[in-house]
Formats: sequence, structure tokens, C-alpha cells
Amino acid sequence: MDWSTILGKVTIDLSPVLAGLLGWAIYHGALYLKNQVSHIKNKEVRDALDWAIGQAQTIMQQLVVAANEQTVNVLKATGKWDATAAGSITRQVLAKADALLQGEARKILDGSGINVAMLLPELLQTAVALAPNKTKAPAPATAS
Repeated sequence: MDWSTILGKVTIDLSPVLAGLLGWAIYHGALYLKNQVSHIKNKEVRDALDWAIGQAQTIMQQLVVAANEQTVNVLKATGKWDATAAGSITRQVLAKADALLQGEARKILDGSGINVAMLLPELLQTAVALAPNKTKAPAPATAS
């Protein structure tokens, strides 16, 4: 027996093992790639959601500042600020924010299952708390 015969016999005997190892490597490589693609998609979804929520926050912050400058502070200064006025302005700001939140940001939020009708009031509360130009309502006059 020469080396070529021995090598041929060993190759024939080991070919099922080598094929099995090759199949195992391909299978696990495919799983690894699938996992990596999933991570990329998850990151893209998270980034898109962060951007869309940021758009909604920006809209809400701008609307709260504008409402404070144009209406709320005037009503507080004239003593006409009450729960009815607060409710009315809140509804107006929420409706305006809902109307302004359009395009890609709205598609992303709607497509992600986020309830925009519940998100906007939460963003409004945060924007009101952080508004730079809010003034306190005058204290009620006490009878002396």
C-alpha cells in the first residue's frame, strides 16, 4: 500500500465526519448571522422610536411655551386662571399636538403599538413641569 491509497481510504472513511462538521458549522454560522441581524433590526426600531418620541416631546414643549406666553400667563395676571381655563387650554394643546404629530413620526408611533392618545398627555405633564416661562397664579385675596 502506498500513501495515496492510504490517504484515499482515510478521506473516504472521514468524509461523513467532515460533512457533519461542515453542516454543523454552516448551521451555527446561520444562527449567529440571524441573531446579529435581529440585533441590528432591534437597534433600528429603538432608534426610530426614540426619534419619534423626541419629535412628540419637542412639539409638546413648544406648544406649552407658546400657550404659557400667549394665554396662561395673561389669564394668571388678570386673575382669570381657573380649572375651567386650565382644562380648555389643555384640550387645545393636546389637539394641536395631535394635529402636528404627522408624517414619519406618527407612522412610527402608530406602527409600534404606542397609544398616542395616552402618550401626549404624559408628555404635556412633563412639558408643563419643565416649562421655562411659567408663572404662579396669584394667591387668592384674603379678607382682612
